[in-house]
Parts: sequence; structure tokens; C-alpha cells
Amino acid sequence: MKPGNQQPAASKPSNTLDEIKKLEQKREERRLNMEAMKKEKEDRRIINQERGKNVDIDFEIMIDKNRYKEKMLQQHTPSTASKVPYGSIEAVSVR
Repeated sequence: MKPGNQQPAASKPSNTLDEIKKLEQKREERRLNMEAMKKEKEDRRIINQERGKNVDIDFEIMIDKNRYKEKMLQQHTPSTASKVPYGSIEAVSVR
């Protein structure tokens, strides 16, 4: 065996330990997210019960989160911002 071959093997356990720590951290984040989701669902269930609504809570939460995405919203354009020149005559058909 060459001494150079032993170096990568020595650094491998530290990489493995780093990966294990990353996995543990991601697992903890997932657990926290699940707890937050459970709390949100329970709160929503109580609100729906008070209002007399009988809906699927998961579906309702999904709709609320995706309802007002920024890319879907368009700002109001006033009529003064139109590109029709002042004084132009437009043909309108009335039946």
C-alpha cells in the first residue's frame, strides 16, 4: 500500500460524519415543518367548525397558499395609460 492511498480513506469518515449531521439537520427541519402543518390544520379545523364549514382541510390550505401568487396578480391599468392617441375616432358597432 502506498501512503497516498491512506489519505483519502482517513478523510472519508469525516465526510461521512458531515453527511450524517446534514441528514439529522434535514430530519429535524422536516419534523418542525410537520409540527407547524399539524398546528395549522388543527387551527383551520377549529375555525371551519365554528363557521359550520365541512371541507377538506388539506385542499383548503393548498388553495389558500396558491391563490395569491405574485406572478398571477396583475396591477390595475387605468384608462389614461392606454396607448390610444387623443382625438382618434374609433368605430363602434351597435346592434
